[in-house]
Formats: sequence, C-alpha cells, structure tokens
Amino acid sequence: MLIDLRDGYDLDGLWWSVSVKSKLSQVFSGHVETRENHVEDNLKTRYYKSTKDRTMKELIRIFKKRDRFEIIAESSERGEISVNVRGRKLYYVVVTVVMVRPFRTAVDLSVTAKNGMDFGFGSKVIESIYGELGQSFVYIGTGQNS
Repeated sequence: MLIDLRDGYDLDGLWWSVSVKSKLSQVFSGHVETRENHVEDNLKTRYYKSTKDRTMKELIRIFKKRDRFEIIAESSERGEISVNVRGRKLYYVVVTVVMVRPFRTAVDLSVTAKNGMDFGFGSKVIESIYGELGQSFVYIGTGQNS
C-alpha cells in the first residue's frame, strides 16, 4: 500500500506502530540483535574510539569477570566472540567487532535464547555490554551517522 501524505495520514502514528511492533517482537521472540538502522535506538550499532584488538581484549575481560558468562569461542582475525550466558534460561551471544577507520570501531551483538522467548532479557544483555564498553572507551555514536 502506497501512503499518500495528502490523505492526512499521521506519520507519527505510523512510526509509533513500527516501534510498538519492534518492542513486542523483542519480548516474544527468542532473538534480538543490533544493526546500523534498527528502529530502536538502544539496538543500533555502536561506535567507540578504539582499535579492534583493544576492543576485543576489553570484551573478553568483561565476559571473564562475570560469573554467568562463559566464552565459547573467540576469533581476533574475524573479530567475533561467542558467549553462553546463564540466567533463568541459557542464552547464546555473538559479538562482532569491526574497525571501520583507525580508532573507530563498530560493535554489534546478537543474543538468542536457547529455548523459546526471552521476555526482553536479550535487550538487557546488549545494553549491559554496551554500558561497560562505554566506561572503557570513548563512545562516538550509533548507526550510520556516527
């Protein structure tokens, strides 16, 4: 369906329904991930002033200091870390680190519940990891306009 702005459609209402749909899918889905152009600001790719290697080392340090996090695999060459998170359920986290320019590194996360819905826990894991990275490195911004 093509939306004609002359017909008086409320674009704010359209944005609101997309946002509500996104929130509901996060709660009832077993998977949540960050990306460049995500509808939710807290789930957009984040950029930090760091190198890929320093960011990878910091992420490994963050995961090792938490009891519920168990590093399954890490590949510095590919910029990926795989982690199991034990909560009420078992979650699988994949972190991807890409250096887009010198001292400008993008970090994306993917969280999947092993069995069924995650009821928003995946988003909380992502926000927690991003929060700790923000304490260690200068946060540049989110999404493509960073």
